[in-house]
Amino acid sequence: ISVATSNNVTSAFNATTGVWTASGLGPDVNTLLADTQFAITENYDQDFTIATSVTDGDATAITG
Repeated sequence: ISVATSNNVTSAFNATTGVWTASGLGPDVNTLLADTQFAITENYDQDFTIATSVTDGDATAITG
């Protein structure tokens, strides 16, 4: 998964846990999400799952 920076928001990917994170102002996070790329290795033929979790830091996270 790609990582990048938009203004003061930098995304990060932890290959051990498989977690991609980006925290900051909504428009900057949206820019990073729009440019995120998931690149599968050549000849990869296994199932995978992408799960999401979004929170504003106050309310319970929305997952799906």
